Amino acid sequence: IDAAADGDTIQVAPGTYNEAVIINKPNLTIRSTAGAATTIIDVPFGTLTTGVKVLANMGVVTFDGFTVKNFTEGGIIQGMAARPGTTFHVLNNIVLPYEPLSGVPYLRNGIQVSGDGSTVKGNYVNGAYLTNDWSSTAILVVNASNVEVSGNTISGEEFGLDYGIGVANWDTGAMTNILIKNNIVDHADYSLDVTAYSGTISGVVIEYNKVTNYIEPLWAGISGGVSVSQVDASPNWWGDPLGPQGAVTGDVSYKPWCANAACTEFLPAMATIAPVAPIVCGVTPTTTIDVNISGIPTGMIAQGYQLTLHFDPAKTSIA
Repeated sequence: IDAAADGDTIQVAPGTYNEAVIINKPNLTIRSTAGAATTIIDVPFGTLTTGVKVLANMGVVTFDGFTVKNFTEGGIIQGMAARPGTTFHVLNNIVLPYEPLSGVPYLRNGIQVSGDGSTVKGNYVNGAYLTNDWSSTAILVVNASNVEVSGNTISGEEFGLDYGIGVANWDTGAMTNILIKNNIVDHADYSLDVTAYSGTISGVVIEYNKVTNYIEPLWAGISGGVSVSQVDASPNWWGDPLGPQGAVTGDVSYKPWCANAACTEFLPAMATIAPVAPIVCGVTPTTTIDVNISGIPTGMIAQGYQLTLHFDPAKTSIA
């Protein structure tokens, strides 16, 4: 990075690099040649260290294909002060907080972006808790608009995790157009969170994610902010064919949801009811109608039947 010029692509060979990284040259693409598993940034031990940090006014920066580990606070971070003039693309990385010899790891945010137009795609974040009073987040979008978070895997199974994916407006007028799609969020206590601490948030779409093993699946609302417009959270797999297994809070549309993990079937489903044979009503007080019911997802039963009869006045005489 020290030797790079504006707009350069830095190709990084496999190996372990014992350093923390500060991206302070504009419009860089920093990419491993062999992928994250063999290209490792091992952050030297220290107090509240960050693995990779990007600064403000860096244009468009891409960081692609690294393991970032042993940081003691943040993994790959664009701080709120670095928002102006920087779009940050965080792709295909593995983020692993420091593991002490005794006790458990400590995490603030695994990946954070704050620049408009940023993307977080194809990453793996291993979670940990922060403190009893403050919460950790695996992936946080803060103050930014036109952001996509997709294809990431988040796990708190080993050490726990407070929040999986967060969208937060801390100190800007408006955030809009946030897409959260095709992510796996497992063992995060609060899987998905959209909070306006300031200003407004709108245009949040959360779809085709697999969200499992949680306390609360989705929360959307204000905490000092002005408003959070309706969050479109359909469809997603919530770990159960019957949908979210905890409170969904706020102005959230989450129906239909995925009835299986593959998201090939959906509930609530509107079944189709069709008579087996033409209906002939005689003069008897009651008539039995045999019907076929289709469109119910595999392994589910239908509830709440409703049958509507339409009569053709030209062909029907009703006494």
